Amino acid sequence: SFNQLGLIDTDIDFLSDVAVCPDCSVIYLATINAGIPSLAYDFNHGAYPCGDDCDEVDSGEGWFACDSIWRSYDNGDTWERVYHGDWTDDPYIGNILLRLPCDEDTECCTIYMGIQGTQDLFYSRDCGQCWNKAVNQKLVIQDFAVESENIVYILDEDGYVSTSTQYGRRPSDGVDSGVGIGHTITSCCAEGWVVVGGHGDEPVAWSEDGGESWNTTDDLDGQSYQRVHVACDPVCENIIYAALCSA
Repeated sequence: SFNQLGLIDTDIDFLSDVAVCPDCSVIYLATINAGIPSLAYDFNHGAYPCGDDCDEVDSGEGWFACDSIWRSYDNGDTWERVYHGDWTDDPYIGNILLRLPCDEDTECCTIYMGIQGTQDLFYSRDCGQCWNKAVNQKLVIQDFAVESENIVYILDEDGYVSTSTQYGRRPSDGVDSGVGIGHTITSCCAEGWVVVGGHGDEPVAWSEDGGESWNTTDDLDGQSYQRVHVACDPVCENIIYAALCSA
């Protein structure tokens, strides 16, 4: 395997996700190169960099699209690109998601990448040096969480959750979590829970048996357009947090 030394075909339109090892020894970063002129507009000169060839760019010809995974061992002072590809067809819908196992707090060398809006899941067991693609997941990925290095939970936008074992190679059928619409999922190793959030006026769901069955809270006191992000407290027992986006 090789690490990139020169930033060839590198254009970063926005940062997609970050995963930080609990002991701060490794940081992983995902970036997206949208590859479309609307996100490459030169506001200083009032023109697209493609000039008169923007029709060609719209057709997907002559325009690079290189999404990237980066790794830093020195707290973000320097970065090396350890993986790249054209993974996202629509940058407004699909993001690159990075997840570390919640039970791994030392070397953090098992890292997962999921492509939102697809069934594509990838993993590396050597800190991002070599990557493997798991089988197509049974659900379209809205979000996912990693419990241990070989147990992954996939959440779709309808609130169903699939449990994938053997590094994502054995996905189960989806189980309805009861939240109505799925937005975020997290794995809480200290409690042994999996937690799902959806809309601001719907409940939060949690599972204590690896996604086989689900319990729900009362409805949140929010609005349907608000998306819910969930988290657990590794110190205080039986505590779930739900944060609502303002829009």
